[in-house]
This record gives sequence, C-alpha cells and structure tokens, in this order.
Amino acid sequence: MSGDTRDRLLAATRTVIAAEGWGAVTTRRVAEVAGVGAGLVHYHAGSVAALRRDAVLDVLSETFGGAMAEGPASAEDVDPWLRRLLLLPAAGSPAVTPETLRLLHESLPAAAHDEALREAIAELLRRYRAGLTEHLRTVGLAEPEATGALLAALVDGALLQRSLDPRLDLEPIVGLLSAQLRAVRRDL
Repeated sequence: MSGDTRDRLLAATRTVIAAEGWGAVTTRRVAEVAGVGAGLVHYHAGSVAALRRDAVLDVLSETFGGAMAEGPASAEDVDPWLRRLLLLPAAGSPAVTPETLRLLHESLPAAAHDEALREAIAELLRRYRAGLTEHLRTVGLAEPEATGALLAALVDGALLQRSLDPRLDLEPIVGLLSAQLRAVRRDL
C-alpha cells in the first residue's frame, strides 16, 4: 500500500471495527469512510481480511510495544514500571483508548476463525512476554519467565476489567505485586 492511502484505509478500518464491529468491515464501507474509491481497497490492501488484520495488529503493536519501551532500573524501582503496565488501560489513558479496547475485543473472536490473525497476535504476545521477562531478568528477579507470563496475564485481565468497569482501582494490586517482587529479590 502507498503511505497515505494505506494510512487512510487502516484508519477507516479501525473506525469501522470500533464503531460497527468486525463484520461491518467491507470494501464499500471502508472506502466510504476513507473517502476513496472501492477499487483502491483491494488494490492497496489485497483483501478485506488482510486490511482488518493489519489495522488490528498495528494498534496492538503500538499499544503493547509502548508499554515495553522502558523497564525498571532496579528491583526496588518496580512500582513505576508496574503502574505503566497494569494501569495502561486506565480511563483517559492516551495509550489505550475506548477504540483500542473495542478493536482488541473484536479481534479475539475473529482470531479463532482466522489462523493468520491468531498466529500474528500470538507472536506479538510472545514478544511482549519476552520483553517482560528480559526486564525482570535485568533487575535480578527470580523466575523471570514465569513472572513475565504472570504479568502479561495480569495486563490482559486489567485490560478486560478496566474496559468493563473503568472505575476499578488497580493501585492496590500494583502495591501488592511490587512488594512481592521486591521480597522475592531479597530472598535470593
């Protein structure tokens, strides 16, 4: 896809998925929202399935990649890092918008029927867990692989629960988890 047209098609696809659902993404609907001719959708995207996949994966990569940019400086400094990870879906967070959450929710059932989407999301999550593990290993925490997988699951749960109940207070979880991680480090 050429840059400008690709960006317009992906933005239109994200808008349609978030507002109307996965099944509402059609050549005509995306072209209408993007303000381009219907023929350009297939010319630039190949297929509607590829367009949906690319739109969702771009958002998920940006969302989870941004959270992984910087790890804790030390085991004693995990609070700010955990806060960024777990409070990522906080109401009003620039990293995770209501549109992003709807895209995520729409993509999961679709991945059950789209092997390429499922594998792409799985690879993204593998990289996310590997990044968590590396940050934990760098600061010397015990069991970095298992703890990284647990943190990834906590972030998934936080995304789900905060999208359904934006008033959920995750601060106590951050404090408890941070204390547990520091205690594990001291026991080494």
